[in-house]
Amino acid sequence: MEKEDYLRTVLTEIKTASSLYPNMIVKLLISVDRRNSHFFDEHVELYHQMKKEFGPLVAGIDISGDPRQQDITLLLPKLTKLREENIKLAIHLAEVPNEKEVEEFLKFKPDRIGHGTCIHPSLGGSENLWNLLKTSGVPVEVCLTSNLIGGNVPSILEHHINHFDLEKVPYIICTDDKGVFSCNLSQEYNMACEEFNWDSEKIFQVAFAAIDHCFASEQEKQKLRDIFLLWKQKHPLTG
Repeated sequence: MEKEDYLRTVLTEIKTASSLYPNMIVKLLISVDRRNSHFFDEHVELYHQMKKEFGPLVAGIDISGDPRQQDITLLLPKLTKLREENIKLAIHLAEVPNEKEVEEFLKFKPDRIGHGTCIHPSLGGSENLWNLLKTSGVPVEVCLTSNLIGGNVPSILEHHINHFDLEKVPYIICTDDKGVFSCNLSQEYNMACEEFNWDSEKIFQVAFAAIDHCFASEQEKQKLRDIFLLWKQKHPLTG
């Protein structure tokens, strides 16, 4: 299946599902595998093509893949141009220690960071990187099960989400390759609840705050906030 056909098929199904479930907002990021960064321009062109056909269902561009492969700082000039076009950018970053790469991207300030594991000095990062993250305001997509199974953190109690919480670094609890790691978002929140002794109000606030960092319009974000607040009104939190 050609990339264009694949994307069109996925987006067509998202469009169909969105019409059936209007309160469920689904979007797609066009992904660039850092191992094949020579396809970057091709994938950007696919983004523009799919954006023209499917509009807001195409939310942005993601760079991910094996963090030990390629120097993606070479893409920064092109990413800067995309930012000038107001294209949302998510970069998988710091899954392994890489001071130079992480520093350059933290200074670049993508719209979201995937993983962000090796930024705090206790997890292979440095004070320099940690200070850059804290001052950047960039939210981090946190994947608890993935980090544990992948051995990126020694234990759940040493997970970087604890540092994020303590020093008010914005984060979003996510799943990562849910088919591979056999997890869903409810399980991720349940793990956080059990391991970090979060109560119901804390879980609600973490999920509610994530809305701010969605690659969505302000109208869509407000719709989600209204859904959350109405749910909370009907289901008083009890701890």
